[in-house]
Amino acid sequence: EPAREYMERAIKLMSEYGKPNNDMLIIYHNYANLMDDCGEPMKAIRAMKQCAEYIKDANGESTDYADFRLDMGKMYLKIGNFQNAKENFSAAFNIYASLFGADSEVFEGKFTELVDFANSHGIPFNRNLITA
Repeated sequence: EPAREYMERAIKLMSEYGKPNNDMLIIYHNYANLMDDCGEPMKAIRAMKQCAEYIKDANGESTDYADFRLDMGKMYLKIGNFQNAKENFSAAFNIYASLFGADSEVFEGKFTELVDFANSHGIPFNRNLITA
């Protein structure tokens, strides 16, 4: 509980007084993971969305942005929101394909990571989840 309180206070202060920076992104990401671990997936998703927006504004459609979209998709998948999961997976894998190629080790590694995640949560995985 104290970690949550301090993170929420830090996010509030940074949002009010600071421009997005690497420290802010780390806190948002850690907060999202904490909320996910605490069973509050919607708070986790909101934090991940905010973080992804900051990354996209700063770096465009980068690997970091794709990674956040992939993580958001996983969170949506865990709560059974397959439409939003698919939108995020499609966005992430389109970026990976654009940056590295659809046959690249990076693309295949991320795909394997997603399949393993789905299997570990008892979610039947369908390759259609990563295509628009």
